[in-house]
Amino acid sequence: MKMKKFFFGILILLFLFYFSLAEQILRINNFSLSYPSYYVRVDLYNIYQTTVLLDSRNQNRSIYVEFLQNVNINDFIKQTLKDLDDLYEKKYKVLVNEEKNYNGKRLFVLDYTFINLDQEYRSVKYFLESQGGYLGVYCMGPSKEFDEVYSDFLKIFDSIRSDSK
Repeated sequence: MKMKKFFFGILILLFLFYFSLAEQILRINNFSLSYPSYYVRVDLYNIYQTTVLLDSRNQNRSIYVEFLQNVNINDFIKQTLKDLDDLYEKKYKVLVNEEKNYNGKRLFVLDYTFINLDQEYRSVKYFLESQGGYLGVYCMGPSKEFDEVYSDFLKIFDSIRSDSK
């Protein structure tokens, strides 16, 4: 009889623990759904760091790259555009290629549309502060495509880092 009560008590404790854990998970999920974004920071080679932002309202994802050392921004733009041409040859069209003024900062803006075989598309915008600040990558589309773009940019930055040694 004591063994039955013991096992029954353990079963109740496990049951309560399960519901407590489930409630915490639901709380976290509700928070991420109601709160507009979250950030993940990655430090890379002490030259730049990236911040990944997810807007849970419309599933847009953004990458911001902040330089931690002095980098020649014009060379960086040229190298990035060259690498993008190599990566996305005949897979995109440029919609916008201009400089804009945003809160007193000059931004270099590119807007690409990627065409898939099933005619779905995604748009990616690159905002580069020409006075040496950050590059923002705005990717609209499924997370798988975002991951591909993010991976490509890490490759680009890695090659720039290697060239700058």
